[in-house]
Amino acid sequence: MVMKNFICKLICYQMLLLFSFIATATAKVDDPDGQDSISMLYYRETAEPLLKEGLKQFEQESGYKVNLVFVNLNDLKQMLVKGAVNNSLPDVVLAPSDFVSLAPTIKLSKLSPALLSSELIPEALNSMRYQENYYGAPVMSGNHLMLFYNKKYVQNPAKNWQELKAQAVELRAKGIEPIGWNYPEMYWFTSFAATLGGAPLTDGKPSLNSQAYADALIFYKELADSGLIDPTCGYDCAQKDFQEQLFAYSINGEWALADFERDLGDDLGITVIPAIGDKPFRPLFSTIGLIFPGDSLQGKKAKPLAALTLFFQSRRFQDKLFEKQRFLPVNQSSFIQVEAAANNNIKMLLKQLAQAIPMPPDPIMANAWIGMKKGFDRYMADISSAKEAADYMQKFTERDYQKSQPSK
Repeated sequence: MVMKNFICKLICYQMLLLFSFIATATAKVDDPDGQDSISMLYYRETAEPLLKEGLKQFEQESGYKVNLVFVNLNDLKQMLVKGAVNNSLPDVVLAPSDFVSLAPTIKLSKLSPALLSSELIPEALNSMRYQENYYGAPVMSGNHLMLFYNKKYVQNPAKNWQELKAQAVELRAKGIEPIGWNYPEMYWFTSFAATLGGAPLTDGKPSLNSQAYADALIFYKELADSGLIDPTCGYDCAQKDFQEQLFAYSINGEWALADFERDLGDDLGITVIPAIGDKPFRPLFSTIGLIFPGDSLQGKKAKPLAALTLFFQSRRFQDKLFEKQRFLPVNQSSFIQVEAAANNNIKMLLKQLAQAIPMPPDPIMANAWIGMKKGFDRYMADISSAKEAADYMQKFTERDYQKSQPSK
């Protein structure tokens, strides 16, 4: 209980600091140099060097200053919702596309056609749409899982889970762990359910109490029970240990590609995640884009925010996304260029993306993640059967969503 209170106080303190920063940045519409100051949050930590480089160029060319602050994704939604209550919102946020479902809650600006490039990939553009309006400008695509492997340990990457289990025995005999991924995280688990034919939402409503989710729980737990993966495997297994070449495989997102290339060099291989039976693996994918809380596009910073939006969608910035950090662009010409120059690893990255399914943009998805984890934990602890756990996911999600709605 003491630790829980300490964590709550720490989160509140971090929010207080953030709100203080936003208030200060927002108040200083004109800084001493006569530049308009934009407060911008972002959650993808690996994008920091690229963002800073791009924003430096933007500031030099436009004269508009941008105050950039990192916020952990786990805290971002809560901060924005509380910021809306406290009237202390940032001007712009680089966020996953499902954040557009917060449009009514955090008063997101609608984007006019003039602020959306005609060169955008249609799927990326549509991902920023909510209830017939666009509430964000796409910047990066992908955000999907794939299978990375170390060529020093793996000559023929596994095509199915049976092959992977067989390889695990040989790898461990050599002192190498077979595979790591963020096992307790629902972004990984729900991709297994999607592969088996499930969907977290159907027509905007939870559909977690399906046979596919029950089957996914059984299959997923068996991977841990068989010893293939440690069920406590988290960030270190998925990222750090693979970079240090302690693991042969890692299921991770395209956000890790640049780091893996740097540390493994020519030893890095990429392939699609093993099929489940005859079903090709289908991870989720999403777009990352700019959203504008507090209807900031209609406020006193409309001009600098419009300039920033167009800069992030420009061909030169879009080209840099992949060139510098291996993020997939949303500009069609930039994407075609990536495809044309793709080596074998990038071809596999794109193949996995082609099998992926879009992240639902509906507001109840935030509750579905929580409901999923609640049912998942019950099944993993042998409290519930797989079917009971899937039913619990559904009921918790529906109940949690109703609780989050304003009283009439």
